[in-house]
Amino acid sequence: MSKKLADPSTQIEDVEQLRRWLHAYVGMPRSTEGTPDGDAQLEAGWAVGDAARDDPELGWRLVKFACNEPLSDEDFAYLSAGVFEELMGAYGAQFIDRVEVFARQNARMRFVVATVWRGAMSEAVWDRILALRERLGIAPQ
Repeated sequence: MSKKLADPSTQIEDVEQLRRWLHAYVGMPRSTEGTPDGDAQLEAGWAVGDAARDDPELGWRLVKFACNEPLSDEDFAYLSAGVFEELMGAYGAQFIDRVEVFARQNARMRFVVATVWRGAMSEAVWDRILALRERLGIAPQ
C-alpha cells in the first residue's frame, strides 16, 4: 500500500481517509499473506474491521460510504459478510431502523441486505432483515 492509514481508533472526518479504509478492508481477500504489500493490506484491513466492531457508528458510516463507492459485487459481499454482519450481530437493534430506511433509498444497500447471513443477529433483528427483503423484493444471494 502506498499510503499509511491513520489510526482506525480515531474519528474519521476526511473522505479520502475513509475511502482508503474501505479499500483496505475490501482488498483483504485479494491480499497475499507473506509479502510486504500483502501483509500491510491484511494489517490495515484487520485494523479497519476491529475499529468498526469497537465503534458501531464508524461501522455504519463505512457501510453507508461503501454504498456510494464504485465497488464490485465481490467487495460488497465481503463487506456484508464482515463489517455489516458483525455490526448487526452486536448492535442490530440500534441500527435496523437505519438499515430499513437506507435500503429503500440505495440499491447497493439492498445488495448488502441480500447477501448478509444471520451470524450472531438476534431473532428479532434477523426477522426484520427477512421482512425487509420481502417488502423490497430483495432475493437472498
